[in-house]
Amino acid sequence: MNVGFYRKVLPIFVVEAYLIFTLLVFAVGPVEYFVADPLLFWGFILTYHLSLVAGYSLGIASGPLVSNFSKNRRPRKSSIYWILVISAIIGFLIGHKNLTMSDSLVPYDIFDNLLLGLTDNQGAYASKISRLDDYSGDKVLNVVYLFFGYSRIVLVSFMVYEWDRFGFFKKIVLLVVSVLPVLSGISVGTNKPVFDFAFVFGMSLAIYFLGNYFQKGQFQLRTRVGFILFSAIAFFGAVGYFSFAMQSRGGSADYIVGTSPLGHIRLADSYLPVENLSFAASTWVWLSSYLVQGYYGFSQALLVDFTWTYGVGNSPFLARQVEWITGVNLLDGTFPHKISRIWDEGAQWHSWYSHLASDFHFVGVAFFLALFGFYFARVWKSYCDFHNVFAAYLLPLFGIAFIFTPANNQVFGFIETMSAFLVLSLFWLRSQKSAMFSGNGAYKR
Repeated sequence: MNVGFYRKVLPIFVVEAYLIFTLLVFAVGPVEYFVADPLLFWGFILTYHLSLVAGYSLGIASGPLVSNFSKNRRPRKSSIYWILVISAIIGFLIGHKNLTMSDSLVPYDIFDNLLLGLTDNQGAYASKISRLDDYSGDKVLNVVYLFFGYSRIVLVSFMVYEWDRFGFFKKIVLLVVSVLPVLSGISVGTNKPVFDFAFVFGMSLAIYFLGNYFQKGQFQLRTRVGFILFSAIAFFGAVGYFSFAMQSRGGSADYIVGTSPLGHIRLADSYLPVENLSFAASTWVWLSSYLVQGYYGFSQALLVDFTWTYGVGNSPFLARQVEWITGVNLLDGTFPHKISRIWDEGAQWHSWYSHLASDFHFVGVAFFLALFGFYFARVWKSYCDFHNVFAAYLLPLFGIAFIFTPANNQVFGFIETMSAFLVLSLFWLRSQKSAMFSGNGAYKR
């Protein structure tokens, strides 16, 4: 088999291998889940996987891509640099205010809160929770954030791809501004920004190396040796912080069992009693629960009736904006809300499938995944064929969507990732001359 074949199948193989792994963890992992209707559950799961693979295969096999984003039309890297950096700083200020629920746009106490998050995670997290009832947010700032939030994600990929094009000062600025959201997350004892950075950075680095290999025949690992080490530190640091956060909040693995009022969750006998679990075993129990508990929510959602949420129910952010404008609460019609009595919509994960089904029904999710897989393939082809810069920045977002498929609607459910996906998609579409659904032409090698 030649390199062209591996180039075509590698992305979907990695995605499917990961998703199958999560299903194995759900079925035989350290946390045991009761599924009320196994035939319905596994039937839809199989259908979704087949739809994703079919859509991707069609995208790979269909017509050629031709880029009209030539080198002489690309904006200068220096101008792009400052646009992204300034946008990311503005995005950080608004995002930090929303995350910490602060009254001030200026994070004057970030370092004090950062120290608190590192030394007393439970206190930092409890302080955040205590502000929930009194914080109403700023709708105008949220609208502004929609136009700047994208840069917090894109800047991380930009740093990876363009690192060697800048001098020492600009590199330091890139690094500092890129990790600012991580500091926000730690300051309130929240894991998400830490994992977001680790995943986007790691995937961008992997895509950079693969692009080099498919374009030049070499991974050129030596060009990013420092980043390889940094990526490993970021990932294991995120896992370590996650475990530290869970245990510092006084969380025992017994808590996981208590999340199901129906008694549908228990720990495997080999992980009992929880008091005797090692740090590594306890971390694995918590990680496996966070990784796949959304599948249980999906299994429960299959048992309730469908209420159409007009295309915005999949995203809590979009649904809240619609309610702000129209006064209509669509979140009450979503599947996570309907099963909240037995699987808390605000505290537990609900898989991407459940979120999408609120808009498309469980049958319609299969068609959505086929289209998503098709788009994924087209973006991947444009990156491999032409090293399309927008494709390079889009691919980590596809990765985020797949990583969190068992857990939630990570890309379209949060303003930063949704904004980045939409903005980059618009630029990517503009960069293409080809008719995306054309079956004419050979695959460009």
